[in-house]
Amino acid sequence: MSAWKKASMPLHDPHSVEDYIFKLPPTDQDAAFYIHNELLSQPGMRCALRWSLPFYGRNKWICYLNPLKKGGFEWVFLDGQQLNQASSFLYIRNRARVAGMYYPTETGAELNFISESLIQEALWLDDLKK
Repeated sequence: MSAWKKASMPLHDPHSVEDYIFKLPPTDQDAAFYIHNELLSQPGMRCALRWSLPFYGRNKWICYLNPLKKGGFEWVFLDGQQLNQASSFLYIRNRARVAGMYYPTETGAELNFISESLIQEALWLDDLKK
């Protein structure tokens, strides 16, 4: 493993991420825990706090949760602009590479459908970059 990968993918630390989620407003905790559990159910997925935010990855970092000042949070994908299946749910906001989805979502779409689609495509992209 290269020095870059060692530096960018720290040890798996789900307890610090769960502590982080428990500190979110109660209205955000259910969706954040749902995403957290869905991500960690994927083979080889790891999580850790990075820049004080929960990051998730397998070969490289794939996504992170970013709390919003006005409440809610954004589920951000580092290669979000390359995701096709759920691109209508992702916001770019003048960013070069990343795209994210806001929770609570304005679309009313089911979280489990969106999350499964996003996760599978993000993992496929991650495998291509091995």
